[in-house]
Amino acid sequence: MGARSRSSSTRRVRPALRDLQYIAGLFDGEGTICSKSDGSRLTVGIQIVNTDEAVIRWVHETMGIGGVYRQRGTNMPIWQWQCTLNDSMTALHWLLPYLRVKKPHAIEALKITPSMSGHSTSADEKALRLQVRTRLRELNSYGKIRET
Repeated sequence: MGARSRSSSTRRVRPALRDLQYIAGLFDGEGTICSKSDGSRLTVGIQIVNTDEAVIRWVHETMGIGGVYRQRGTNMPIWQWQCTLNDSMTALHWLLPYLRVKKPHAIEALKITPSMSGHSTSADEKALRLQVRTRLRELNSYGKIRET
């Protein structure tokens, strides 16, 4: 696992337009949206991975949310900016208008609401969770034609 590093920047102030556009480009090329389920809860996480620590730290400082991690055990250090559910949703809302490649992924992930991350028993919510998780897996599959 990696070492975690957080700066004191924990604001939820929307970054400047130019910065959001640049980060959206990084996210399109180096980012991931993933989902995790334990049967009763569904959470969404996002990350940008890069070998340049300065880029990842800049993303973290600019966005003001998430955390920075270093993955060890590889020939070259790998740096990650990661967000979990609430921060993920904030970041995806900010980046959505500027995403191109990951836009379908973001739209799907944004269907998750805070109530869905809890222990809900609604059959409709369970069905939607499964649908979102399945669609994200399809979108994240490499080598397949992606429908948008």
